[in-house]
Amino acid sequence: MVLWRASEAASATEGRATRDFGATGLCADLRHLAAGEMFVASDPAEARAALDAGAGAILAVQIPEDCSEEDPFLLVSDLKSALCGLAKLSRKSMSAQVVAIGGSLGKSTALSMLCKMLTPCAAHVETIEATSLRGLALRLAHLGALEGVLVVELDPDDPDDLLPLARLLAPDLMFLTAAPGEQGSELAACAARAVAPCVESVVQTLPYPEGTIRYGSALGCDPELLSTRLAQDVTIIEAAAGGERFLMKVRHPAPQIGLIALGVLALAQLCGADLALAVLDLGQWEPPEGQGARDRIYMDIVDSSASFDLFDVTAEHNESLPAMASDLATLAAARPRDGVGRLRRGRRIAIIGGEEPLPLGLASHPVLARIDKLHIFGAGGLALWQALRDPKRGEWRAEVPDLAERVRHLLDAGDVVMVRGAACSGARQVVDALRQLGQSGAAEAHGAKIGTD
Repeated sequence: MVLWRASEAASATEGRATRDFGATGLCADLRHLAAGEMFVASDPAEARAALDAGAGAILAVQIPEDCSEEDPFLLVSDLKSALCGLAKLSRKSMSAQVVAIGGSLGKSTALSMLCKMLTPCAAHVETIEATSLRGLALRLAHLGALEGVLVVELDPDDPDDLLPLARLLAPDLMFLTAAPGEQGSELAACAARAVAPCVESVVQTLPYPEGTIRYGSALGCDPELLSTRLAQDVTIIEAAAGGERFLMKVRHPAPQIGLIALGVLALAQLCGADLALAVLDLGQWEPPEGQGARDRIYMDIVDSSASFDLFDVTAEHNESLPAMASDLATLAAARPRDGVGRLRRGRRIAIIGGEEPLPLGLASHPVLARIDKLHIFGAGGLALWQALRDPKRGEWRAEVPDLAERVRHLLDAGDVVMVRGAACSGARQVVDALRQLGQSGAAEAHGAKIGTD
């Protein structure tokens, strides 16, 4: 299907088309170019190869020597501006409801929750992560006349790109998470409707646009968060919406999860979900892999008690103190099992690290009172490790593989272990090493269910 004719693309980009063409999509990687797509020639030397591979047109600032005016070029003065122009053209053609998720904490959680609640009622749910203007422009331009629901997580590499990303996306709905930051009201103004958190005592003082749905514990919020209680494997949430009180459970014990879940519930209703069904769907939600997923690792195919619990938080990209403390609070809420290991007492163990500096404030944070041991890897965690006091201070290794080799000596049956790090930190190697401690076939033999023994 043709997304743009030459005249449309030229008008949207303020460029010049050398001849008529019909582009079926947009691609910036020659290895993934499909016939008919417009190729973004950041390197003019690739233009000829793209045409030979079947490109419907070439987006470029100039025609290279091995091409001519007879070839289908869209010539522009600036590629980034042109991409944004094409993205806006595609955005106007979308019939999909576009939802943006922004904030400094809990965006990925909110996105996966929303998808869980919308899947039964939406014909199609598409999700993307917006990290740069160029990347978002490429994705929007390629999506074309999308139908259903498009959910976009705003997570820019450059914080200054946050508002430009939101303005380029022009969402129908803007959802702000538990910690939206100073730009919350500006983000909310980028959308036709916004859902924003309020935990202040007076809701009216918050500078959100008129019509914003306010969720939280503040007086006047609807929906209102009445209480949150962390149990062994769940968070129990009491809330009120439209004057009706209700309870819901989320299968992830985390302090911020109640507020996020309540807000996403309101967002799902705006997207067409039924409240009662959405609450039930939310009860079936579990954190995605790398974002807090929990498993029991069985080390013996006969003895189910010879096992430990593992929280996988290795897809994080927020190393701030609030984010790290929030994840460790999930570990603190977990219940180890006593009397099953060589130490006779189950422990809560955290393994964290990376090359970026970890917040020193974690060493004195109250959440550590319920954490038994903190092992750290990477140069960015050395200062934090040095700031820790015994008995909290575990081992530190400069390289991830060195700590991964040590994990069999750092834990015991009955322990609960959390591995936390950014996706680029290599923390996944530690998770893999921990999983390898499980005996082959043991998980299947014991049913792999937490809390069944």
